[in-house]
Amino acid sequence: SFGCDGLMCPPGEFNNVGRQTSANDPCKACPGAENSPYYGMSECASLEKKRERDILQLFYSATGGDGWKNNDGWLDDAIDICSWYGISCRDGQTVESIILGSNSLTGKPPRQLFGLKNLQNLWLYSNPMNFSFDGIAEATSLKSLLLDSTRLDSLEGIGGAANLVDLDVRFNNLAGKIPDEILGLKHVETLSFADNGFTGTVPSFAQATKLKTLRMGGNKLKDTIPSFATSQLLTTVDLSDNDLFGTIPRDFLKKIDVSATVFLDLSGNDLTGQVPKELSRFDDMIIYLRDNRIEGIDPELCEKSRWNGGDVGSFKCDGLLCPSGSFSPSGRTSRAGATCEPCPKVQHFGSTSCDDKSGATQQTWMGTSAVLSAIGGLVFACLVI
Repeated sequence: SFGCDGLMCPPGEFNNVGRQTSANDPCKACPGAENSPYYGMSECASLEKKRERDILQLFYSATGGDGWKNNDGWLDDAIDICSWYGISCRDGQTVESIILGSNSLTGKPPRQLFGLKNLQNLWLYSNPMNFSFDGIAEATSLKSLLLDSTRLDSLEGIGGAANLVDLDVRFNNLAGKIPDEILGLKHVETLSFADNGFTGTVPSFAQATKLKTLRMGGNKLKDTIPSFATSQLLTTVDLSDNDLFGTIPRDFLKKIDVSATVFLDLSGNDLTGQVPKELSRFDDMIIYLRDNRIEGIDPELCEKSRWNGGDVGSFKCDGLLCPSGSFSPSGRTSRAGATCEPCPKVQHFGSTSCDDKSGATQQTWMGTSAVLSAIGGLVFACLVI
């Protein structure tokens, strides 16, 4: 009945199913010069770009675009949206990435932003804004969301980002327990929650079967350490500077391939007992355990020559932790210059001072939160002066 149009609309034409199925629904010519070179299109490239341009204009207005550090090209009718600062497009047509970190955005990004159907990367870090996850379920292509240092105080609605792979909300005002919505992000590979005010327990993230990196240091989590025994890809774990207690589980990361390079930071907590020999199954590991109440190291671990970048190979047990009766600024000996110095009153392994203020009460060696607090204090002092 409709010839080739019954199979597919030709390049430069479209209808809602990509082909003609009735006399009332013919393939229609796209307006404007910008059209797809492909057959069977169910949308018009020029119309879609106009729709996305309208969304970006709304975003610009809502976030104080006139005051951005860089707004080159924005709102200029003579410049394609794919050439606006911070915007990149797929095939030069629909918006794929918005990269506007540290660009003085303010206000509240409109929920219409999530209507950019091919948006994969939304990076708005280091902007003093009021971000909301309302409507994020519409962003079905969104993979990477970077909102660190944006004054974020709630994760309500984040569960709608069903296909999210990378989420960074560090250095914000988040508090309370880790929301259950996070646990339902089944495709997530990287979760960065460090330097907030989260409390309660550490989830096992058993449902997040693709999780590779978990960063939750610098919070107020009070719990024993989960073993993450069901995780098969989790090779980076940072739980430093919390209020964690108990011993390191013997089955910690037991399903991780022994050939993987593992990063583990449990510094600045209140852990006790001995560093378990079961960790020796890993040939290559960076492991930081300073400022806990650890009482010993299984000797087998001191033979792992590749651990801590080769420091264990050079300094044996001291490359892991200074023994009781000694300390160093990093809690261990390293080829970077730190050495374990005598201090008879130190009772635990891995002390960073001769005061033996081990555990969660100290958390002073290069803890991110402590550094930020110190910087903030200096800035405040300068303003007062």
